[in-house]
Amino acid sequence: MSFTPYIGITGGLGLIGKSLRSHLTQFPLVFMSRQAPVDNLLLNEKCLVGSFTDSLIAEQFTKNLDVLIHAATAVGPRSEFENQFIENDLVGTINLAKIFFKNNPKGHFVFLSTAGGLYDLENKEIKTELSPVDTKSIYGAIKLLIEDSLEKLSGAEGRVTILRPAPVYGDSHKKNKTIGLIDKLLNSISGESVQIFDKLESARDYLHVSDLSNAIKTLLLADLNYRYEIFNIGTGSETSIFEVINIIKKISDEDIHYEILEVDKKASSLIVSSDKLFKLIGWKAEIRLEDGVLEMSRELKELG
Repeated sequence: MSFTPYIGITGGLGLIGKSLRSHLTQFPLVFMSRQAPVDNLLLNEKCLVGSFTDSLIAEQFTKNLDVLIHAATAVGPRSEFENQFIENDLVGTINLAKIFFKNNPKGHFVFLSTAGGLYDLENKEIKTELSPVDTKSIYGAIKLLIEDSLEKLSGAEGRVTILRPAPVYGDSHKKNKTIGLIDKLLNSISGESVQIFDKLESARDYLHVSDLSNAIKTLLLADLNYRYEIFNIGTGSETSIFEVINIIKKISDEDIHYEILEVDKKASSLIVSSDKLFKLIGWKAEIRLEDGVLEMSRELKELG
């Protein structure tokens, strides 16, 4: 990259946003958050408090940006707030992209989509960017609609990168909220039992948030010339719920409190191939699940 881009990050205090900020310290950046940060900002960053769904805030936020990494999301795959999801994530994201490309016609919009919500989880084949999309939830359908819309909104000179990560883990949100199966199970050691609406045999490709941030950083540093690309990001292997529970038991040497509430469906599977990204920029995941979970366990103990 021949110049230093000015980067914007939505969801700057979230799981992915916090990790991105720690990995992009050589870039000037502004991040958006609904709440003011408690910790001091780094020298390279500014914070804008507000919501990306607010057009006036989005207008202020996107001014003079070279890259916008949209890591904020209102809800997750199991959220019951579907109306909120449509209004905030769909309408809000499309409006944000419109404003971004209006202000920055040659800008680069990076959208954090999903792998788990877009591919058929009953099909155990490794998921590549060419795998058929099979959205069985409003979560996945909205993500796909945003992906398709961004290609049209970017105009003749704008760039769009769609990232479809495997389930992301790697940071304790004990002071805020738990995110994902691993975080919930770790917190169950000293908290309430976790209800798991799945089968113990169901398996996922778990991606450490630091690996995801490194992939994004490597992409931004690479001298690439595409206008619109989709990249899957994962480790290429999967771990069952049963195996995750045993890993946490071994690391913590304590009981895990959980309840399996099986649904009437087959055990699901998700293995995400990052071959396309590796061939393009040489990136691959480096953090083993056991090491990532051990780090999270230590963080929880330090938080008390």
